[in-house]
Amino acid sequence: MKKIVFVVLLMTYIFPIHGQTISKGLIGKIYKQINEIEQFKGYKEEQGIAILPLGTGNGFSKISNGKNTIVLFTKFVAPKSYKIMAVLNLGAINANAQIVAMARCRINNKNNGTIVALVKPSGGDKFKDIIKAWRADEKKHTFVNIPTKGIDCDNEGDSSD
Repeated sequence: MKKIVFVVLLMTYIFPIHGQTISKGLIGKIYKQINEIEQFKGYKEEQGIAILPLGTGNGFSKISNGKNTIVLFTKFVAPKSYKIMAVLNLGAINANAQIVAMARCRINNKNNGTIVALVKPSGGDKFKDIIKAWRADEKKHTFVNIPTKGIDCDNEGDSSD
């Protein structure tokens, strides 16, 4: 039994899982293009979004190398430059069954721009089937797991209006 517990704990730290942060050495790095950072060679920015209300300079950037998806919580620091505030490793995302919603989510109908959620695709103006959710914590430089109850996110790709 002790061997099983040890193996499970070891795998938790070695293999990426949804929500695992991999921020060692990345917090505070400043970049213009994501592949300027050694750990992100081969990654491309797939989506960037400002956190509302505008003017805070904070945003999210979803990057991927085709296999692994990462969300960066960033701060705009200079013309076309961003500072990494927190890192969320989502691992492999099944694009047919999961969508990463960033900065346009609500908790109990109250807007909260610091939320990143993994959602199941659906029609309509809101994603309501939330798989997992996190809140960016600027002070602690991390993403915090949060309960999914009461969360919904804008479906910006829905054109059924």
